[in-house]
Amino acid sequence: MRKRLLIIMMISLLALSACGKSEEGKGTEANQTSTEVTTQATEATTEATSEMTTESATTAEATTEAIDYSDRLVAYELTETDNPYVNELLNMSGEYTDSVDNTGTYHYQIPQFNATSDSAKALNQRIEADLYKIVENEIINMDGGFSLICYSLTYEIFQYGDIVAIVATAPYPNDCKYYYAYTYDFENDKEVTNTELLAMNNMTADGFVEEACRMEEGHFMSMANSVGITEPEEIEFYLEPAREDTTADLPMYLDENGVLNVYVPFPSVAGASYYYTLCEF
Repeated sequence: MRKRLLIIMMISLLALSACGKSEEGKGTEANQTSTEVTTQATEATTEATSEMTTESATTAEATTEAIDYSDRLVAYELTETDNPYVNELLNMSGEYTDSVDNTGTYHYQIPQFNATSDSAKALNQRIEADLYKIVENEIINMDGGFSLICYSLTYEIFQYGDIVAIVATAPYPNDCKYYYAYTYDFENDKEVTNTELLAMNNMTADGFVEEACRMEEGHFMSMANSVGITEPEEIEFYLEPAREDTTADLPMYLDENGVLNVYVPFPSVAGASYYYTLCEF
């Protein structure tokens, strides 16, 4: 068992080895590594997760009794938050000590939209499936005496009228961060897709990708010129990874002013191939 856990840790650390630090300020960081960094540790539970139907509550008294969470390594308890639109399945924190006496703290949250439509149930199911994988991997690390890779999984809520977004953040070593964004329209009782968010901003998916790539190139060229990167082939080498991963599926949401915010992969001269940076459209 300990040998299997060591293999899991080695896979996770290799996946994170390209991490670096992006610029300070409004931008936020993540690396090129896929957000499926914990897939190897959670492959056995993924199929079960896809079968589940996650219930959200309309009151603090609502429960998850109808849902089978027996395979989870954590105990869920659906509770209300200070925001009436969002409940939590999980809010756990504590301290840990690994096998070589390194100590640290952790804090993990799994939010849910406080709605009961079929659309909300499906969206809440996806939130739980996405975020539980992160928590599970770290519980396995703690049980095996390993240091944590991701010590925090928290979220913010953004509301524009009846449109509410949950944006979860998972930081990893070397200032890398992964983002997960989910949006629900409480007036119409339905999930708001990225396609719909773009349409609210009078953009198509193709138009968005074109504009995002333009922003990426402009940001990179301002850095490239300062370090003497001028050859077209070299410039393309740095731009290509970010361009390839720039799609209409990037994490996006409306802020409190109705402005579309998107985490865009900005090419990097050093460190990882790119870092996700929060941009307004």
